[in-house]
Amino acid sequence: MVDQKYYAYLVAKYINMYKFNKKLIDKYGMVGKLKTCKEVYVDMGVEITKTDIDKYITGSSVPILLMYGDKDKLCSLEQAKKCLENKGNFQFVSIKDAGHMVTIEKPGEVAEAVKKFIG
Repeated sequence: MVDQKYYAYLVAKYINMYKFNKKLIDKYGMVGKLKTCKEVYVDMGVEITKTDIDKYITGSSVPILLMYGDKDKLCSLEQAKKCLENKGNFQFVSIKDAGHMVTIEKPGEVAEAVKKFIG
């Protein structure tokens, strides 16, 4: 069995974060993980593959804000724009020097983008 804390560090360092920060993971990244058993991760992965996101977003007139770290290794802003082209009312924001965990890495910039989005 993999220790959840070390797994969180490993994933954050090599996949999710632009600049690994152990203190941020300890403070914000462990709360849910420590309460989650390993089977839940598998179930979440399976459910993601079954969910047809296009069904929910195509043609939506509801404004949707999508934020991406400019150093995201999982999905770039350019990939998202290409996949979502002409499917709905999307606004995109790129957060400088952030990875996939943009809300943890750059909370101030995320808050500003949300404020601007909602007016």
